Amino acid sequence: MKCANCGAEIKEGEKFCTKCGTAVSEKAEVLQNNNLNEPANQRRKSHAGLIAGIFALVLIAIFSIIVVLGVKTDEEQPTNNEESSAESINNNEADKTKQPTTTIFNGYTFTIPADCKASASGNQLFVYGPGSKWVGVVMMQEGSYDTLVTMKDQIKAALSAQEGAENYDMSNAITEEKTYGGKPFLITKNIKSGTYNLDISYGKADDNNIYVVSITKSNGTELTESERIEMYSVVASGQKNA
Repeated sequence: MKCANCGAEIKEGEKFCTKCGTAVSEKAEVLQNNNLNEPANQRRKSHAGLIAGIFALVLIAIFSIIVVLGVKTDEEQPTNNEESSAESINNNEADKTKQPTTTIFNGYTFTIPADCKASASGNQLFVYGPGSKWVGVVMMQEGSYDTLVTMKDQIKAALSAQEGAENYDMSNAITEEKTYGGKPFLITKNIKSGTYNLDISYGKADDNNIYVVSITKSNGTELTESERIEMYSVVASGQKNA
């Protein structure tokens, strides 16, 4: 802050100018403090807006996944060992001929492993694991992944504060940053809703975009690391189309 009389610099907290002795007005001091605090306040508001937008998408994704898993019916099981062996042989032969495929979603091209499937529906990309044992949803959100990482310790609390969060058990949930397919992800895992186990994650995409990812497994079984690798590797494969 500068002295209103002589223009000399005045240190914060000083009541008089050390050069000319002019008193520092309370109004000028208040304006200085407001100017110092404004950028931080603006950043907090910006961060809060980013989180609110992402969590709104996450809740949509969770609902979509649960609907998909809820309507999925168990496949009929073989009636005897002979049928089971024949089916296993046929599946193994078919697997040898399968090749990875690509799917275009929201201006990005994703590589889908041979034993997985994918389908785009509106603003969501559904990814089905082998045998549909798990289902993932990918969405895009404009924003800074690096900003989210600085708020890592607040993610769980922010999720818990969302409308409808009472239906989710987050007592054992943890948030951590991991790398899959060469790209970073901020993952909150061990979220439960009845017999469903969920991850809610954010990945770094191109052009200041964020991947919003949910992966769910039903029947009360935990998501394994190999299943996470399958899903997050699909997301990491995304390349923005020219």
